[in-house]
Amino acid sequence: MIPKFLLKRPVPTTLPRGMMRCVEQIDACKTKEQALQTAYDIVTSKYYGDTVLAYTRFYQVFALDLQSLWSRRGFLHAVHMNYILRALLVTSRHFDENDVELRMSRTFGNPHQYLLVHVGKKKYMNVDPWAKALGVPFGDYLHGW
Repeated sequence: MIPKFLLKRPVPTTLPRGMMRCVEQIDACKTKEQALQTAYDIVTSKYYGDTVLAYTRFYQVFALDLQSLWSRRGFLHAVHMNYILRALLVTSRHFDENDVELRMSRTFGNPHQYLLVHVGKKKYMNVDPWAKALGVPFGDYLHGW
């Protein structure tokens, strides 16, 4: 059974005001790839992933409210960073829900979520903002051990 927090939650119709300012930045991009990079940079400049904190703050993984997630800074779980990134992308004029897929890998013995984003005709990019702090570059995701 997959816990509810690992499922693809719908993006709210109304985003927090600060997020809407970020969506305007994303809308100004000329291509989907630029828009994805901009959204990724927004998320990774505000939040980071950390393996130790993922365990010690496990109780936070059950938070579902986008407003309270957006108001935080610092550590967030991968599912939350992906939810915020997906909300930014889907709310922009560049992407729709079908362009952003949730993907799972197993890392450090636990399930890990990342995104697969459609950026062009038969072109997809893996995106894992949580793993940036661990040295995983834009366009890749955290693999296994």
